[in-house]
Amino acid sequence: MLPKYSKHGREASNKDNSPLLPADTKHRKEWIAAANSSECAQNIEKVLKDLGRTDSVIAKFKSETFDKVYDALAAEVDGEDLVRALVVRNEKFGTKMSIFLTIITLGLFCCFRPRDDDTVLVLTKQGRLVQLKVERPSCCPASSGAKFFVFAKYVAILFSIFVLPVLVSCAITGRSVEEQLHAFHLDWEGIQGFPAYANEHRVPVALTVAVALFWIGTLLPHDFRDRYRRRHMVREVAAGQYHLRGWSCFRQCSIRLFFGTYPHQNVLDLAGTLGNASCCGPIPPRDLVLSGRPSASGIIIGLTIFLSALNAIDTAITWGERSMALEHAAEMQLFCRETSVLSEGKCTKRHCKHWVSEAHPSLRSTFCKKVHWEPTDNVECRLKFARDAPCCTGCQAGAYEDATDEGTLATIKSLLSLFADVGTLLFTFTAAKFALSMSVTSDHIDVLIKRRSSNALQMEIAKFDNTHPVGMDFMEYVFGTARNSLVENKAQASGLGHSKTVPLDSDDGSKWCGVNNYEIDDTTKHWEDYFEQEMLLAPDCRWTSRLTVPSRCLGLARDERVLAAWVETPLYPFQMSASDLLFGGLIYQLLPFGKTRHAIIVTNRRLFYVRYRRPSIPLKFIGVAIRIDCFRHDHDVFYGNMHRTKVNFVHKLVHQTFLREQFLPGTVALQSKFGALQIYRAHGDVLDVYDFICQLSRNNSQFVNRQMLEENGVRWDRCQENLESSLSKTSETRWAINPQSDDVVLPQPDIQLSSSNEQLVFHMSFKDIGPLLSKCYTNTDVVMTTGRLFFWHRSVYKKFDCQASLYWCCFWRAFVNPIFSGKNLPNSCSFFTLPSILSFSTDLSIDPASWLVPHHQPLKCPCWETLTGGRVTAQGMWRYSCCPKRTGPSAKARLMWRLKQSAHADEEFIIEHHLKPYIVEEAPESDADDIMAGLGFTSADLEERRERGSDHEEQVEAFRRIMCVVQDQCNRVKDEIETIS
Repeated sequence: MLPKYSKHGREASNKDNSPLLPADTKHRKEWIAAANSSECAQNIEKVLKDLGRTDSVIAKFKSETFDKVYDALAAEVDGEDLVRALVVRNEKFGTKMSIFLTIITLGLFCCFRPRDDDTVLVLTKQGRLVQLKVERPSCCPASSGAKFFVFAKYVAILFSIFVLPVLVSCAITGRSVEEQLHAFHLDWEGIQGFPAYANEHRVPVALTVAVALFWIGTLLPHDFRDRYRRRHMVREVAAGQYHLRGWSCFRQCSIRLFFGTYPHQNVLDLAGTLGNASCCGPIPPRDLVLSGRPSASGIIIGLTIFLSALNAIDTAITWGERSMALEHAAEMQLFCRETSVLSEGKCTKRHCKHWVSEAHPSLRSTFCKKVHWEPTDNVECRLKFARDAPCCTGCQAGAYEDATDEGTLATIKSLLSLFADVGTLLFTFTAAKFALSMSVTSDHIDVLIKRRSSNALQMEIAKFDNTHPVGMDFMEYVFGTARNSLVENKAQASGLGHSKTVPLDSDDGSKWCGVNNYEIDDTTKHWEDYFEQEMLLAPDCRWTSRLTVPSRCLGLARDERVLAAWVETPLYPFQMSASDLLFGGLIYQLLPFGKTRHAIIVTNRRLFYVRYRRPSIPLKFIGVAIRIDCFRHDHDVFYGNMHRTKVNFVHKLVHQTFLREQFLPGTVALQSKFGALQIYRAHGDVLDVYDFICQLSRNNSQFVNRQMLEENGVRWDRCQENLESSLSKTSETRWAINPQSDDVVLPQPDIQLSSSNEQLVFHMSFKDIGPLLSKCYTNTDVVMTTGRLFFWHRSVYKKFDCQASLYWCCFWRAFVNPIFSGKNLPNSCSFFTLPSILSFSTDLSIDPASWLVPHHQPLKCPCWETLTGGRVTAQGMWRYSCCPKRTGPSAKARLMWRLKQSAHADEEFIIEHHLKPYIVEEAPESDADDIMAGLGFTSADLEERRERGSDHEEQVEAFRRIMCVVQDQCNRVKDEIETIS
């Protein structure tokens, strides 16, 4: 007896490997009657009535839908609990195609025709998503990449069967390709005589045909199928993908929902990239950390590549030796071939050795031992030289003996080693591919909807025009239900959730490269209508970069607001990957229309990345496709960073010189509880994107306040004085960091506050001279507010110094720095929210002086320091003294934050920043001045630095007190959460 699954106490049975199904017919009627009165039935009526469907069509669609849901999931879902339901039947072949294939195959198609695929997906009142998918293999792959690899596989099989044996035989026997084809009866003469040959060898030919037919029969699709059952909670949905592709008469729609974490980019790209480089996608969280130890997966991949390279070299050497041996064997055959047309006196061992020494010195004469004259054996002469006896033979046997002069066992071992090396390579790459595929696997639900030709006998759930709108409504409702209401309410409290634009620059809305150059379209309901509107628009350029956001097509909820949107216009010459070039992406790039447009739309809940291949004129039904990747962030971004990138020479020449476009590209990354995303801003201002991402954090603007800090001994007035001298206010929520005297990088970012309630608390700036062989040192500014912590980290060229002239010329190669402008040096900004801090640590290391460090050797001579422009404290004649002075040690500090991890982080999220030189109380300030002098700072610069305040130990101590308050507040919040739970 099977267990009871329903709350009504009914029992289930299992028949014919089907799901657990209730047995009685009465219960079926009751269940379907309850489903017809559920919210799901009302929603289906609403969606189909908006499409203009008749009542009979709607009734039939609901009947077919609930029948399939009952057969698949009635044992675990009650009819009255249905909120949304999507049932799709994908016909393998349409009616017209089935009739055509049946006629041309004389009815055999009916025997081998695969059954249709079924997918059932429901959402219940309890927020549970349940899917049952039955998928059967198809004859032809769907994607172009899969078709290419299938074609390559069969080409390789045919090559191994027909071409490879001929080439190997030619290499062994020394014959030409034409002679070898004639020997195999594969030339035109052999083909003409094949009927007679088949009649003479009936049994082998019949067996060969039977094996071929059996192999072809194994390739035909039978009723093999895969059954997938998925159960998820709707609140765990993290990302989704919508992909519409194909001709208008053969449309295909793919809907995918990912749960728990953002999927890997490779998983998303299985649907196709639509050409051009990607502008947004998920990345591993470890890529956000500036410094850290190598990951385990990176070490495994590195070792795999290293071992594969060693095996490849070994295999190449072995194959090289064998190929040389085959070449020599073919060359040895020439002696018997040339001698056969001469007299018997030339086919001797002595004449063979003379032939080797005079004409072929690269060969060894050991094969001459087997050379002899064959006077009567016609079979051997015809087989080797296609002529009657007499002939000169023995060269082939001598060549084999020469190749195996180390012994037959050694030769067999060498061949086995060769096959083992090849097998090791294949196994290594297969294992690496499997490991990578396992690492990128994400739990998800996918639904495929196909359009086939309609007819009167076709089921309503098999019609694309019915199931596609229902599927879109299903996806919209899932993301509308999955929102985090608590986070959203806090976000709306900051004022960002209900505003169309964020408080950025006043001219951002009119900038072609900004994030607010968009308009909302609330009238377009379907993507087909959107394609019609977009068909006659001009190609992408900066003058047509205004984005139209079809809110109803995207499935935005009523309370979901668009906060920013922009078009990523292509750069010329366009960027293409090898796969795009291989699979026909170049054609779309050369056509005036049909190119792929990339756009990013950010709402108060999700981030949409839209790739849209525009229609081609005049054949608008060819090449139209759209792919939408949406990622939940719930207005809860707790970490973000920005990296400035450099425009390459060609793009700079075309866009910034000829077209007079001014923009600063870069990348922006953000992290939420679902994972990390990276946005690539190649043709626009990356700073606008970063300023916007800064405001997507949760509203924690008063996580700490003045009273908390003063109670812990922090001098609020001293911190505010430092802020006034280091930052300048540009707007109500925007502050600019005053750059240091040696800063030349662009852009120079500002601090964008989330609201007027967020206040600045602390500022500290420091330098890090970095490795001795590095040509750059870094400047870092740390700004803390009542809710977040900001960093501005940038590089600066080290200046020329006489004592460091050897490094300047040989290692830094600073004489080429004028060619590469300092404004393009690495420049990054980052922030994280204070509640995300798990721990804060400071490490101090005291390093001794070194003879390799300019201006900081163990002994310093005033005379040498004066001549080389160093810092000298002596006055008058004592500046030229030769009496050495001992140098003190140098100090270096490290600030380290450990942040909370995202859902699928595989290692600690640690942010580190270094301070060198670092001034401690027990060490004289002159030691730090020595290091600064080594960077090229003059006495005036050092004096200005003292006036601005350079007591690192006091600043770090104040910062440590502030972090103690933050950690106490974090523990208090965690205690409240545990109390509630």
